[in-house]
Amino acid sequence: MKTLGRVTFVLAIATLSTAKADCLNDVQAAVHAQQVCLGQQKYASECNHQQDETMAQAAACHRAGLDGSLISTAMQAGAHEVHAPAEDSPYRQGLPKIEERNALLTMSEQRWKRVFGDILPPMNEDNFDSKDCPMAFEGAPGRFRMVGLTMLPVVERLGIYLGPAAHNITHMYLTPMQDKTCYGFKGLQQTEPVEETLPNQVDNLNNSDLAKLHALNLSSPSQAGILGTVHTHICSDEATCLTRQKKLYANWMTYQDLVRQVSAEEDCSRYAEANASGEINLSQINDMNCSAKDLKTNLARDQKQLHLLEASLYDTTKHP
Repeated sequence: MKTLGRVTFVLAIATLSTAKADCLNDVQAAVHAQQVCLGQQKYASECNHQQDETMAQAAACHRAGLDGSLISTAMQAGAHEVHAPAEDSPYRQGLPKIEERNALLTMSEQRWKRVFGDILPPMNEDNFDSKDCPMAFEGAPGRFRMVGLTMLPVVERLGIYLGPAAHNITHMYLTPMQDKTCYGFKGLQQTEPVEETLPNQVDNLNNSDLAKLHALNLSSPSQAGILGTVHTHICSDEATCLTRQKKLYANWMTYQDLVRQVSAEEDCSRYAEANASGEINLSQINDMNCSAKDLKTNLARDQKQLHLLEASLYDTTKHP
């Protein structure tokens, strides 16, 4: 049937004027060149020129008054002359990998944007999909992965006198990426072991990113809730980071209770000095026995503990 079609096409050309026959030959040649290119294609736009040339030649034949069936037959004849299917080209064969690579990068970028989208540049991709870490980030010195975030609001003070408030602060927990270790989502075509990360974790911060984070002083929360200044904790491994983060949160809970305790003790101390005549029932202030003999000792002890916790929570040695 293919041979018969070609014979019919040749006979049809023979009955046309030279100009029209040349037009159909040009269409056939353009399709031939296009198919050769598609069969050898290595990158996405490589054959755009040949495809544009085919469309231009077909349009020229239409303008010359040639029947659409003759133009289609010329195009089919040009395609039949090439025996290298476009599906077998390096580009087509590599599309599944390209699609998977893009999907993995998209997941990583979305995770990055949820945390840093409005405060850091776009995610670093320079060490993604390397020879040793296909479809993943390759660890290198000066690269970090984020394990967790703890955001603390401004220091709260209770009682009649409000003490000075420290800055808002975000504690960020990071582990260094290990050299020649792969990090990220495990892909279908991944051949090397991958340290998989949870959806809320972020890979591939560098020293420049950390410098930008340290310079922050956000007056309002970022889109991820990052507050004020940022204090980074770089741990040897993820378990250590999580333990330190858990301890920080426990200290935060203790700190809130201690603020109220110290505030009540300070109130007791102030009222005791002003209540020499005994007109006020001190035992009823703040649900505390203000008549306790060890009140001053307890107040000094609790104030010292409060300052120590405040320093660890709010990094007051760095941000007075």
